[in-house]
Amino acid sequence: MTWKEYAEGLEARLLDLHRRVQAGAYRAPAVRRVYIPKPDGGTRPFRIAAVEDKIVQKSVVDGILTPIYEAEFLGFSYGFRPGRGSHDALDALAYGIEDLAPLDSLPGLTVAGREDRDSPGAAGEDDARASRR
Repeated sequence: MTWKEYAEGLEARLLDLHRRVQAGAYRAPAVRRVYIPKPDGGTRPFRIAAVEDKIVQKSVVDGILTPIYEAEFLGFSYGFRPGRGSHDALDALAYGIEDLAPLDSLPGLTVAGREDRDSPGAAGEDDARASRR
């Protein structure tokens, strides 16, 4: 059954599905298996869940599992969370880096390329390097 076919009489279908799930009578139908050709000439099995099963799975994840596990995640966790992704993690990292103290103000840290400028006589050395270019 396709999504378009399931949409015909949607309200009655969803009420029936809800009743079966609540009564413990819902049984997931067998998945449809298709084989996808691979570049080497072989095939890879691909399983397609039935429309009703996708609805039940999504309901269980969104209504039951996500609220339970979301409470356990730390604020800096980004993987496989609703509304968060790798780009959000990179944005948070960039924001955190901007808030750090300037690197050359940290004691004992030498930033590559900075040691010449910070040493005595560095201005003359910079001028000499510039004239060689």
